[in-house]
Amino acid sequence: MASKLFEKKFWVEERAGHREEVLRRLDEFLEKRDKASLVALVEILWASEPIQNYEKAVERRIIQRGATPEDIANKLELVKSDPLKLLGERVPGFGPASITELLFCRDPERFTVFNKRSKALVKSLGYGDFDHEPFNLETYEKFLEAEMEIYNDFKVVKDAIERELGVSIPTFDFVDGLATLVYDKRDELTVDMLKELKRQIIVERNLDEEVFNRALESIRAAMGQYFFWLERGDSEEKAMEKAVSYASGMLASSGLLSDPQKKHSFMIALEAMAKLSEGMVDLLRELS
Repeated sequence: MASKLFEKKFWVEERAGHREEVLRRLDEFLEKRDKASLVALVEILWASEPIQNYEKAVERRIIQRGATPEDIANKLELVKSDPLKLLGERVPGFGPASITELLFCRDPERFTVFNKRSKALVKSLGYGDFDHEPFNLETYEKFLEAEMEIYNDFKVVKDAIERELGVSIPTFDFVDGLATLVYDKRDELTVDMLKELKRQIIVERNLDEEVFNRALESIRAAMGQYFFWLERGDSEEKAMEKAVSYASGMLASSGLLSDPQKKHSFMIALEAMAKLSEGMVDLLRELS
């Protein structure tokens, strides 16, 4: 796969760097409130990529329609003060893609980009069709939910990228990054390739027998220590603390924790065991 998916430059320079530059230019525009700084802001947005002459676009779409840079600045202040309110505002020259990109750059953990590429990804993966939905707060919130489903279902891919590259990718930056790569003609990632990558990672992780056995051993050892100290009069809290400390020592000596990938798989195995245990306890309570 010759995709940028596992390239650090894509996530750090191209995407995180883009968000930083958008916010810098937004701050500059909100401070100066003139045409030049407005053009500079419009120019940096992904939504403006099809535009060939940014100054003429600002003149035609904003100035000639009776709006001033001051008018635009007063509305774009909402990006910082009340982001969701901005979705209900009419901002000359700024469509849904531009507005949501500003919100996304402000907080990619809360907001996503609502554009052709992101809508196409949601549709092609089967999470909803927003092609003909009117853009408003309700639609956007539904779109956020759809992208969160994608995030949860493909988080295993995000985890693999972060482990390999040593980076942290915000929630909606990950999903929008997938949309960018899948629908960027310069990249080779396809929806089918993305699904297959997810499957391969899950299979590889689940077939790590060594990690699974280590997880079982640590749980057995911890339980033995827990009951051992309870019988000797320790409180539940103290016995649990000693048990966890004992199991941690076992793991440290095994060398498993020194391997980032195995450590991550080990944590997932423990989390799965914990959830299974809770489910079994709940079931037994219902049957009793």
